[in-house]
Amino acid sequence: MSRFARSAHPRIAPCRPRIERLEPRRVRSFAAVAVDPAPGAHLTTPPAVLTVTFDHPIDPTSLGLSDIQLDEVDGSGDLTSIEGATEAVGPRDDQLILTSGEPLSPDHY
Repeated sequence: MSRFARSAHPRIAPCRPRIERLEPRRVRSFAAVAVDPAPGAHLTTPPAVLTVTFDHPIDPTSLGLSDIQLDEVDGSGDLTSIEGATEAVGPRDDQLILTSGEPLSPDHY
């Protein structure tokens, strides 16, 4: 076969990945500016709900229980996770209402 004859096998050109320049996303982080009842409050009756107020409006589909952990603090300062809690949008668009899934005892939370 001469060097000018075509091969029966197609030639595969090296493939380079195409890299596109993407605009960086600016994702604001959330900061809790208020919690009701207040952190460390000693309660004589357990709270029915916990209201967390953030520094800017929240999208309820992007913030939930996987982002927030509820714990009970015992007398020695040890934490016990509160299971089965649910979340709902508060009366304002910067609030999240958390409701415990189990009965709470009067204590620190």
